[in-house]
Amino acid sequence: MTALLMLNHIRNLSDESVVEQWAKNAYYQYFSGGQVFKAKAPCEASELVHFRKRIGVEGVKLNYSKASVSMEKEAKKLRPDIVKLPEERSY
Repeated sequence: MTALLMLNHIRNLSDESVVEQWAKNAYYQYFSGGQVFKAKAPCEASELVHFRKRIGVEGVKLNYSKASVSMEKEAKKLRPDIVKLPEERSY
């Protein structure tokens, strides 16, 4: 659910659209932690609304902040030179 909220926010999609695209996009599924492609929607779009209400505004903000920190750490592992400022890079 949190990955769907992230994709919803990053791609600026509606709940219906993110659920529909998740079922068609292997990259979205991998981003969500999936190991095998599934051509089936992970949930109903209305479940995202209920989940968002359960975790509240602070929960949504926390989800985005923790995800951005973990994405930054992963980026540093893959390409440490990319996440540095231009003046910090060594060529």
